[in-house]
Amino acid sequence: MKRVARHIAFWLAYSLFMVFTELVFIKTEARRLDSEDVVRNATMACLIALIPQMIFAYYMVYKGLNKIVQKKSKLPLAIAEILGVFVLCLVFARIIAQYLIAKWVYGVPNPASFLEPTKYVNISIYMLLSTGLVVLIKSVGTQLAARERENLLVKEKLRTELKLLRNQLNPHFLFNTLNNIYALTRRKSDLAPQAVMKLSELLSFMLYESGKESVPISKEIQVLEDYIELESIRYADKLNVSFVKEVDSYSEPIAPLILLPIVENAFKHGAGESRYDSFIRISMKVKEGRLDFEVENSFEQSTEIKPNGQIGLSSTKRQLELMYGEQQVEVQNDGQVFKVRIQLNLHSYGKI
Repeated sequence: MKRVARHIAFWLAYSLFMVFTELVFIKTEARRLDSEDVVRNATMACLIALIPQMIFAYYMVYKGLNKIVQKKSKLPLAIAEILGVFVLCLVFARIIAQYLIAKWVYGVPNPASFLEPTKYVNISIYMLLSTGLVVLIKSVGTQLAARERENLLVKEKLRTELKLLRNQLNPHFLFNTLNNIYALTRRKSDLAPQAVMKLSELLSFMLYESGKESVPISKEIQVLEDYIELESIRYADKLNVSFVKEVDSYSEPIAPLILLPIVENAFKHGAGESRYDSFIRISMKVKEGRLDFEVENSFEQSTEIKPNGQIGLSSTKRQLELMYGEQQVEVQNDGQVFKVRIQLNLHSYGKI
């Protein structure tokens, strides 16, 4: 329906242009006629003259050009066919102008000769103009449709990649957490049931919240606190953990589980690989939709940390690139302290 409406709108607009030019051409005769008669006759003449123009325009759009562009037939044959159709439409237009418009609409008793060259030139100009406009609009529409399809394919590809990254991350996180609980049960620790309960809460979030595009940042903070508590049970006094928050609005939306892998890496490659006391310092600042998230952890100099080789960190970087238009990830390693900083405009979600 929209397509038909666009066609009608174009031909109405083109008809107004033709009526205007027709009135300019017959202005000398208009002195002897009422203004209403002039406009009515010019409108009727233009509507009749549109018929051969529309025939040739639609032939070119839906058949003529396809023969050339898609090479459905040999080029000389295609050009010959187009010229043949053009000549037929030109003769048809001249017949209409001679016997309908001149005699019936304007009542001219002795119109110009049927073979008058200037008449064919004028008709050719109008026919080429209307066809050129139709072809141009069709080409632009085709290009826009192709670009839209391309954008949809790109978005679908990005969504698929994002889904794969999340599916890659969750089992990785679960594997590490189960290892932690296993270590507690081997020691017959009384803290094992509490750890299982925390894991249950984290899994509940993964099942019911992680599939959403975004969650309030308060829920992401709760997940981080649950995970920190779960890991603190394992390391006890061996690890000093701090989590400082400065949040002006806990309702700000954020992609779920986007920060957890950074904290997880700090535990795994810091305290998890250290023989001595270690620390993890986490800070979060949210102001006017802008997030500044830092995680610092100590590690032994002999421990080789390769951020690009860590599933959690590399996955988080890629997810941020896919989801947020304004984002930045900085990684620093001075041999004793490993630091990850994420700066993120929470309001730029989906604007890539």
